[in-house]
Amino acid sequence: MSLEDLYIDYGIETAPEQHKHYREGWLNIACPFCTGSEGYHLGFNTDSFYFYCWRCGPHYIEQVLRKVLKINRNRVEAFSKEYRLDKKGAPNSTSKVIKIGRYAFKHPSEVITMIKPHRRYLEKRNFDPDYIERKWGVLGTGPFSQLDNGEGKIIPYKYRLLIPIYWEGREVSFQCRDYTDKQDPKYLACPEVREIEHHKHILYGHPDLWKKRVGICVEGVFDVWRLKHYACSTLGVGYTPEQLRLLADLFDKLFIMFDPEPIAQKQGEKLCRELRFRGVKAHNYTDLETDPGAMSDKDAKHLLKELKLK
Repeated sequence: MSLEDLYIDYGIETAPEQHKHYREGWLNIACPFCTGSEGYHLGFNTDSFYFYCWRCGPHYIEQVLRKVLKINRNRVEAFSKEYRLDKKGAPNSTSKVIKIGRYAFKHPSEVITMIKPHRRYLEKRNFDPDYIERKWGVLGTGPFSQLDNGEGKIIPYKYRLLIPIYWEGREVSFQCRDYTDKQDPKYLACPEVREIEHHKHILYGHPDLWKKRVGICVEGVFDVWRLKHYACSTLGVGYTPEQLRLLADLFDKLFIMFDPEPIAQKQGEKLCRELRFRGVKAHNYTDLETDPGAMSDKDAKHLLKELKLK
């Protein structure tokens, strides 16, 4: 018996293979802990044996079982033993196990220097394409760009910006952003089996510029571009334990500047508490009317001056 069997037995719907929230090596269901757009955001990693929501973060197995099955704590132990979730053995799941770097890292096909559509999208968002290209190494994908995951599945990456993710001086992953605003999902990461480092186990930005150990933690790459070398990104509002450890190791003082939506602010406050527990002077900045990436350069400079970072 396994968690997969439990979902089947109790009619709990999981993300089908063609769904945008399907990930190999994960069993994804609707998250009962957070609100927002519908989807299968709560995943169970069948390799490392943990639950993680891509919006609200990690959850204990006991918490998930109580919430999903609507049972009390006394019944959790029985379910855990029956479906082998008591940590005495790995779950007997038929899902594929993901191994980072199982296959060679590479970009999708037809990756090019940014051309007019890519540049126009950046200009529409008030970014200088020449600066973004020079400083962050951003490239573009073409109408037929695709990448295989090493196991026969072809992933389309057409009509996107390709954003390299560097760690310890080398490119270890990438993220792509749809520039048409018509594709779903808007963001596509490198397949995990082709990553050198998992993009959610590191931080996006320029680590060599964080030596002052004071900075800003934001959600996405556009936020980093706006706030420049003062910022690092967790690549999404749901941060991982690995990212938490890095933030605590790299910074003595950190402003958390997630988007103004309630769920993002809740995550920002949670991150602050966890960083403070680890000795970091963390402050959840709540005065934003929009996400940092949507600011003008003038407003961003004013903010950095207000925080005494410029």
